[in-house]
Amino acid sequence: VWLHAGTLESNGPIAEWSDASGSSRDGYQPSASAQPIAVAGQDTRFSSPQFLYVDDRKLSLSSFTAFLSFDVAATSSADQTLFSSPDLQLRVGGDLNSESARSLQVIQAGKMIQGPVVEQGHPSQLTLQSSPVQAFLIGPDQNYYTSIPSAVAPLSTFTTIGGLQRLSDNAAVDFLQGGDRELVLFNRALEAKDRARVEDYQRARWDGWLLWGDPDETLPLSIHG
Repeated sequence: VWLHAGTLESNGPIAEWSDASGSSRDGYQPSASAQPIAVAGQDTRFSSPQFLYVDDRKLSLSSFTAFLSFDVAATSSADQTLFSSPDLQLRVGGDLNSESARSLQVIQAGKMIQGPVVEQGHPSQLTLQSSPVQAFLIGPDQNYYTSIPSAVAPLSTFTTIGGLQRLSDNAAVDFLQGGDRELVLFNRALEAKDRARVEDYQRARWDGWLLWGDPDETLPLSIHG
């Protein structure tokens, strides 16, 4: 899955966010009242009741690496959903969540991660990598957070971004109050050097970081002007 704001060519409500990976796993929302707002070339803005479904045909999350560039614009008493599926919930805890208020939280079958507090109104980038045995999160603070065993299981939901909808419910809840710039999802665990390249790319493109050189480059850097 590769959803990025560079494919958004106009401002306004979006019914479909095209998957740039070529796998046709588009984000979509048929209900006009629930369509998030595109800011062309910049991001997709979410607030209640806006969210997107993701076409998850043949999408397996047994082992994966995900990269997300996002921001949280406002706090909420409810949790804020970044990504949800029957295998994974990735969210920012609401103010009433005693365990993870305003913090990143990952829930998978048999394991969970309690991550860092997300700074409101600040561009953030995270990396989440998971295997059947263990998962780890690299938060916006660039620290590692490793999964711990947990009896809490993901909810049975549709695959969505920006909101959570249980399979048994007609309406979604736990909406993101903020924006998504890019979601990149690989169906495998990446090596550290490949993760670093994607992270550097996202931070430079969306967060305005100025990055110096390639993490694997050992030769001196020459600048010609």
